[in-house]
Amino acid sequence: MPDNQQSILNNLNEKIVEPDEVLSRIRPGMNIFIGTGVSEPRTFIKHLMSSNRNNLRDLTLIQLASLGDAIPLDERYSKKFRCKTFFSGRSVREAIFSGWVDLIPCMFSQIPILFKNGVVDVDAACVRVTPPDDSGFCNLGISADIAQYAIEQAGFVIGEITEKMPRTRGETSIHINDLDFLINSTDPLIYLSRRYVDEVFDKIAANIASVIKDGSCLSFSIGSIFDALVRHLKSKKDLGIHSLLLTDPVMDLIKVGAITNRCKSIFPDETIVSYEQ
Repeated sequence: MPDNQQSILNNLNEKIVEPDEVLSRIRPGMNIFIGTGVSEPRTFIKHLMSSNRNNLRDLTLIQLASLGDAIPLDERYSKKFRCKTFFSGRSVREAIFSGWVDLIPCMFSQIPILFKNGVVDVDAACVRVTPPDDSGFCNLGISADIAQYAIEQAGFVIGEITEKMPRTRGETSIHINDLDFLINSTDPLIYLSRRYVDEVFDKIAANIASVIKDGSCLSFSIGSIFDALVRHLKSKKDLGIHSLLLTDPVMDLIKVGAITNRCKSIFPDETIVSYEQ
């Protein structure tokens, strides 16, 4: 084995610890950034929720968007933590209205500035990553969003390693030297199943598709209309994607050749997204 690979392996083994070791480093009142969406670090969160350590109190968990159920959003854990989110999606809307979650109203493009200026303070960050490659770089995988900015501000960074995380292109790499602790995880990534599409949504989708021209650049989200759009867009040519989400319907259109990104003026020939859903 080359010396550099042996050094990376040694570094990896030194940094892998049990979740309880990481929890022992957390101080009361810390602001902890949690990885977003389907790549949420569920092993870390489950141990955080189940631990009775005295130091785990008055924490603030900062997450761009919550799509899973690992973080309980009610009064049971009110002394342990409080959540802050930038997205009032369906999974947290009721908790926001009930006062258990704080919504930070902000355009997504402005969030990095809030981190850099210290408006949103980050003491620690936990993100889900791939195992390191031969050069020592882990990959943030299918959530390429604000994690890099949170990591830059964090006092210490926890990487939850999983073999299930695919590698992605873009600003998604983090070197093992920039991770203070590593946790092994076998928890699966979050998967959101497709919604049932009834006749009403199918008709709406047909009307929408009728005004989408060949070569159009689209932004996809989640919901019944987006699921219904697939059938009506499969005959289109050279569509482009510049979107927040890469969903199953988008993948369907890529596979049939409707999406090629050839006509995009920005990042031509590439599908640009922040999350796989």
